[in-house]
Amino acid sequence: MKPGQNSMSLDAPWKPRGIGAGHRWMCDGCNQPRSTTLGSKKIGARKVCKECVDKRAARQAEKARGATGG
Repeated sequence: MKPGQNSMSLDAPWKPRGIGAGHRWMCDGCNQPRSTTLGSKKIGARKVCKECVDKRAARQAEKARGATGG
């Protein structure tokens, strides 16, 4: 190996280094393990997934419709 050459192979430079295991987190709303944070939200101190965010928005919309009598 030449001096100053990185020992890691550069055969696929666009691929990230590492073991390939994705980051997983637990939703505080439904207690399901999630692999993406897309659409998730922090509600207070709780981080919830997109599905829980959508359910909460639907409940609030239904509650608002009931309050207006519609």
